[in-house]
Amino acid sequence: MGVYTTIFLYALTSSVFFPVFQSLIFYKACITLSNSTEPEIACKSKETYARDNSVHSMSSVILMASSTGLCVSAFFTSRWVGHLSDVKSRKLAFLIPFIGLFISDFTILIQVLYPRLSPYYFIVSEVIYGFFGGYMSITSGAFSIVSTMHSDQRERAKGIARLEGTISLGSTVGFLISSQLKNFGYLGAASFFLVAHFIAFMSAVFMRDPEKPDLQEKCVKRKPFCHGTDLLKDKKPPTSTNLKILYFSFACSYFAFIGSTRILFFYLKHRFFWGAEEFGYLKAMNTGMTTIMSLALYPFLKNLGITDIRLAIFGLLTRSIGRAWYAVAWEGWTVFIVVFFEMFSKFPATAMRSSIATNVGEHERGLAFSLVAVIEALCNLTSSWVFHLAWPLSLNVFPQLSFVIMPIIILPAITLMILNMRYLEAPELNPEDLTTSIKKSDDISENVNVHDPEALPVLHHIPTETDTLTDSTSA
Repeated sequence: MGVYTTIFLYALTSSVFFPVFQSLIFYKACITLSNSTEPEIACKSKETYARDNSVHSMSSVILMASSTGLCVSAFFTSRWVGHLSDVKSRKLAFLIPFIGLFISDFTILIQVLYPRLSPYYFIVSEVIYGFFGGYMSITSGAFSIVSTMHSDQRERAKGIARLEGTISLGSTVGFLISSQLKNFGYLGAASFFLVAHFIAFMSAVFMRDPEKPDLQEKCVKRKPFCHGTDLLKDKKPPTSTNLKILYFSFACSYFAFIGSTRILFFYLKHRFFWGAEEFGYLKAMNTGMTTIMSLALYPFLKNLGITDIRLAIFGLLTRSIGRAWYAVAWEGWTVFIVVFFEMFSKFPATAMRSSIATNVGEHERGLAFSLVAVIEALCNLTSSWVFHLAWPLSLNVFPQLSFVIMPIIILPAITLMILNMRYLEAPELNPEDLTTSIKKSDDISENVNVHDPEALPVLHHIPTETDTLTDSTSA
């Protein structure tokens, strides 16, 4: 239960952090640009500065720079942490990012204690966090640990669904807490981050480190540091193409998701004068329903024999509709209708992570999930630039523009997965191919020259009808 407790607390604090962090940046940007003699008091009014384009522009620039600093620094360290997870210990790799998180928490506390301090110092806290792997290493570490716990594909999918559900549950509680920002203030939030992250860290310290197969130690010695291309180059075309489609589809889905988180708070503040309280209630409802769907409906559908790929496609369709609904909403209350579409938002990530794990050997899953973390970092970086730059420019023309673009971005992933559904489902419907390969690898591993990459056993799967797939876009 250690990994679930840790990830629950981390998801909880993250959900408190996002609206509070954005609200705090907006508040400090307002103080910086205000002409009032008492800006701390003047900037607490929602209506006064909610549609001030200069405050929106400054807030967007700070958030864009913060995201850029986090993603660039974490782009390199998260891959090293993923490699460490395969070589040394999944538990050790899981603990490293929390060190940066503690340092970041202290910098946030300083920002709260000194409200007139430049809001640009927020960038420093995110860069520090990124140097220790960032949130990408925490999430990829958790999924690596859970995937290692289960050798059976169906049980692994359920385990990943439970972890996604735990994240959703933590997020639900976190957003409910963030809706009470006016009661505990920014100082209470910053103090809460420190305490909760310490408990999460200690929970991870005392959890059992999952055992890794003996083959892993031999395979990872090929190179002292692995790249994403190393995961693909030893695979036969069917497996390699499946992985490319899955990574590409994950990138499309995550780009649209993370893009909305960048500007949704400011968008709702601009259109409907929302604050952290209203935003917190919306996110709490969203994550509450996704928790139920992830913990109950997803495993139920898996038991009925529905494949991960079909569940991923369904989740991508509802996610695209949900993104579009934000543009359609005409009153504040109509925004909450999005919950009926967002409740399935965990399906794509859960299904694609499970499918990725199915297409690689157990000794490669640390690298496989670290590559997911790298994709998250790249999407984080590019979406930050795209949407934080587009948002201020669209304010006076068409504020809904970003939420029209997001569903369009998801469409290629849906199309690609539908066209290649038969091949993507092959390893899940015929797991004996992977099982046979693993057994053969175990039998010959003692006689393999670990310094010769060509001599190492490679895990493949062969689709039932053909060993070639239609061409697809590389992830």
